[in-house]
Amino acid sequence: MKKSLLSSLLVFGVLLSFSAFAEEGNNPLPKREKPNFIKACASSQENASCSYTRRGDGTLVKGTCIKGKNPRGQEVLGCSEDGKTFPVPPKTANRK
Repeated sequence: MKKSLLSSLLVFGVLLSFSAFAEEGNNPLPKREKPNFIKACASSQENASCSYTRRGDGTLVKGTCIKGKNPRGQEVLGCSEDGKTFPVPPKTANRK
């Protein structure tokens, strides 16, 4: 009796999980937050002054918004420390 009750609860839990997964648009991965150097220029124009806090070491970076390409190949503005080189986000442990 206990086994069948536990089995029923387990199956119910699995079905409930699949139901919630289906309602979320079948997207198993959460949307990744934009890097700080891109967020720093989100409401700016090219050549505008910008600043952001570097993830990892917390350094305040001051620079200029320049055009560059994100990993998907889309053109975006990013805050460049030297005004020439488009920043590249640091690799994190959970990315490959």
